[in-house]
Amino acid sequence: MPGECNKKASITIFMILSLTMVMSLFFTMSEVVRYFCMKSTAEALAASAAQSGLGDYNRLIYEKYGRLAVDLGYGAEDADDEKLVNRMCAYATEGGDPGHENGLLTYVNLCRMDPKDAYLSEVTLLTDHEGAALKTEAAIQQVYDIPEETLSKWQEAGREATKTAKLDGLGSVYLHPDERKVYSVGAAKGKHGKNNVCCYDEDEGQDLLDKVDEFRKKGVLAQVLGSDMSVSSGRMEINDRVSKRYLNSGGGDEKHISVSDELLFRLYLLDNFSFFTEKKEREAMSYEVEYIICGKDSDEENLRSVVKRLLAMREAENMLSLSKDSTRRGEAEAMAATVSAAVLNPELEPVITLAILAAWSYVESVLDVRLLLSGGKVPLVKSPNEWTSELALLPEYFDTDVKARNVGDGIDYKGYLFALLTVTGSKKSGLRPLDIMEEELHRYEDYGNVRMDNMLTEATLSITMTGTPLFLSFAPLVSTELSTYEFEEENILSYL
Repeated sequence: MPGECNKKASITIFMILSLTMVMSLFFTMSEVVRYFCMKSTAEALAASAAQSGLGDYNRLIYEKYGRLAVDLGYGAEDADDEKLVNRMCAYATEGGDPGHENGLLTYVNLCRMDPKDAYLSEVTLLTDHEGAALKTEAAIQQVYDIPEETLSKWQEAGREATKTAKLDGLGSVYLHPDERKVYSVGAAKGKHGKNNVCCYDEDEGQDLLDKVDEFRKKGVLAQVLGSDMSVSSGRMEINDRVSKRYLNSGGGDEKHISVSDELLFRLYLLDNFSFFTEKKEREAMSYEVEYIICGKDSDEENLRSVVKRLLAMREAENMLSLSKDSTRRGEAEAMAATVSAAVLNPELEPVITLAILAAWSYVESVLDVRLLLSGGKVPLVKSPNEWTSELALLPEYFDTDVKARNVGDGIDYKGYLFALLTVTGSKKSGLRPLDIMEEELHRYEDYGNVRMDNMLTEATLSITMTGTPLFLSFAPLVSTELSTYEFEEENILSYL
């Protein structure tokens, strides 16, 4: 039966051809589905690698100062972004592992992927553009940490205090050196005449400026620190510090720092850095905010510099208060009249009056700063009822334990630091905090070579994920030389 055999053979060949076509279609479609699945997997693995890289932030910077940054040197002095790239590739490799075992069963990942090429671009470091990344990151955090009502109060207080911070202070007014001894006016014991106008004899008027001048010659810390206060011995040991050395730089775009960002950054500094009235646990410097303002090498020098500025600020405002206070101004004029009459030179009365007012305002300023350092509040411009010192008793206020009256209203030491930060240059306020961070980290084991200009806050990760075709080898009618799939992905690593 040759015809029947030929018929069966024809059917068999047809079935084989049909099955071949069906199998080719089935496996081709399976590979197409797998391709798109692998593409999605590549995107997920690249994103996961980037996020895993962000997880390598420097722990100590976060714990001490609340900032997130990846050390590209991983503790070494020289930055090498390949270290971070290799770690992210390792995360991607682990995520693209083909399967795992569970008892006797082995589960196979049909979308196995491996990283091939990877690199970082558009890197932004904490130190770039004078610390712009630090300011941006801090501002973003403070927006969520500070209620809007509180922020508005700080804005208002900042505007008022900044007006004072920009003043250089009037300083004391002195006569010509040849006339200094003759026309100096001293702390009087005061003889009060009619109409509450103080009357002073010539001898009483000879001592006031001399005694205040002698008091001013003492160091400012000796004038304002009470017997129960001590000064930290902390120092900045690094000479080649961030704000003074040539810095590594990334290739990222410069961050725009708005006025509100600057405000929020100053609040961040006051919340996360130590200062005289709010000390934090530090290994290096205790007066960190004072360092940001003044940039001196030691806590003592920075505190002294801040106190000088506070005295100048308060002296200017107190001089303004005295000029508006007719009663106290009358006392100064009465004393000046007595002295000018004694030397038969009435024309000097306005000059001597100004000298007396300056001395008086300075003593009041010392009392104000003592109150600030002890945690009290001082109004910007005092009313007559908020004034503490009396002209007749000025020497009694030289006692360092005597402070201005705490009226419960006004601005505290933290608020005055806020004002001083406001008039601190952008570069100084951006880089000096990084000086402090680096100095603090160097005091810990394994962090001795850390550099803040190695700290990454933002970058773009470009990574190529690869995979191999699987089902095409089972599709006999498909002819291809494709041996590898490559998926190029870009992801942004950013704490900003």
